Amino acid sequence: GNSTKKIDYEVADPNVKFGKTIYYKISQYDFDNKSNFTEIISVESEPILNVFYGNSLINYTLNKKGKQQLNIYNLNGQLLYKETVEGSGSIPWDKPGFYIIEIPQLGLHQKLIVQ
Repeated sequence: GNSTKKIDYEVADPNVKFGKTIYYKISQYDFDNKSNFTEIISVESEPILNVFYGNSLINYTLNKKGKQQLNIYNLNGQLLYKETVEGSGSIPWDKPGFYIIEIPQLGLHQKLIVQ
């Protein structure tokens, strides 16, 4: 349609290779079939770690391909658990507290509260 207000759009690219620079050029097509193109923009992709707790499990998803070391620390910095992981999975966990989940090779940290 048409608008006098700014409209923001967002798109997730399922083919992103993490740790790479990605280049995009966006095209806009009008109702009269005319098109405009943006300048080429670059985006630095970064790996993401998602962690949540439920049903006595620490569930994790890492969007970086390949095996990675996952560490769990308490607030004193004591390493409580470590495992080589890939993709997504679950770790049995029934200890209440505040923890830091880390993927050291990627510099990723995630806080986790278990009640």
